[in-house]
Amino acid sequence: TGWHLPTEIEVETFYDILPEIDRASRIATNSDLWEDGALNASQYFGTTGFNALPAGLYEDGSTYSENFNAFFWLSSSTNNVAAYVGINFDITNFSPNYISKADGYSVRCLKN
Repeated sequence: TGWHLPTEIEVETFYDILPEIDRASRIATNSDLWEDGALNASQYFGTTGFNALPAGLYEDGSTYSENFNAFFWLSSSTNNVAAYVGINFDITNFSPNYISKADGYSVRCLKN
């Protein structure tokens, strides 16, 4: 029972099961919300049902990058740095990365 933030290993497993072409395009959805770019121009846009939306991020009391990016926290963290996955409107792939915990990103939990 319960839910958890995905680990980097879980994201890499998800990444590996997606076809190699346009992985980020496949997990994004609702083309009207995304800025026009390579992501929503792909013929594979929105084909997995994951439904990533371009919520942007929260930083220093303001929101940024709505309609351009989707960021999701992962469970891995050390000191003031945490893992995340970012999806950009003009890039069709994604991978885990690290950034300051001071930023506000979306969460996408997995059922235990």
